[in-house]
Amino acid sequence: MGIIKMNISERMKDFNVPGVSIARVERGKTLESQQFGVLEAGTNKVVTENSIFHACSISKMVTALCVVRLAQAGKVDLYRDLGDGVTLAALLAHCVGGEFEYSDEGYSRVARVVEEATGETIPELAERLIFKPLGLRCTFFWDNLPEGVTLDDCAVGHNKTGAIVPEIRMVYPNAEGAGLWSTPTELAKIAMTIEPEMRKPYGSVKWAGLGVFLGENAFMSQGWGVGMQCRLRVDTARQSCIVVMTNSDPGVDQDGSIVGEIIQNFRRT
Repeated sequence: MGIIKMNISERMKDFNVPGVSIARVERGKTLESQQFGVLEAGTNKVVTENSIFHACSISKMVTALCVVRLAQAGKVDLYRDLGDGVTLAALLAHCVGGEFEYSDEGYSRVARVVEEATGETIPELAERLIFKPLGLRCTFFWDNLPEGVTLDDCAVGHNKTGAIVPEIRMVYPNAEGAGLWSTPTELAKIAMTIEPEMRKPYGSVKWAGLGVFLGENAFMSQGWGVGMQCRLRVDTARQSCIVVMTNSDPGVDQDGSIVGEIIQNFRRT
């Protein structure tokens, strides 16, 4: 089973996307890793397997995984009322008041509750509970570059015309919701360790889990920010994951971009 059933290089030109990185992991083993283009338009900095992209809102999946593991250790309670009927689980599923409403502020509140309970920030917890145990070397929350990683390893953001965005590499104030940087291979490794509790529907919609979005025998997480777009999809029956990361904001959501095209292509193979 292969990823490439489409001319990715040609579609990159159509979407003005400078760089694409793709990985497929099955049962913990990396089966495919392919890269195209450059980290920064107008340079010869080619995208490699270790090139790091902004994961944007995939950060929320990592934050949720931290919180669920803290709950398993008895450090926090996912379902305790924090006031006004709000729980950590509700915040993680964007389902405050029983209605789905996507919220970055909700994840900021999660981070505050967790830090009060543990004395650790989400980036600190992620490093201790997820990144180090998995042996990840290219995954971090901004301002916490691992040893051996430099800005030259990190993709530069571009807009829908292919021009470099003014921010170069956008940094958001809410690390827990949008501060993660990683590679497709390392994101896939994280995704394959998602806890069963996260894959249960929560709230008024069947497709909202804790930090992830649910499908039939599958779950997804995605990110779209200034100059970057990405998506990961896990087939739970097959125990496989496909991750696509780009250094472009194409001006349309993943379903209409090269990111979604590659994911759909993979699902048809």
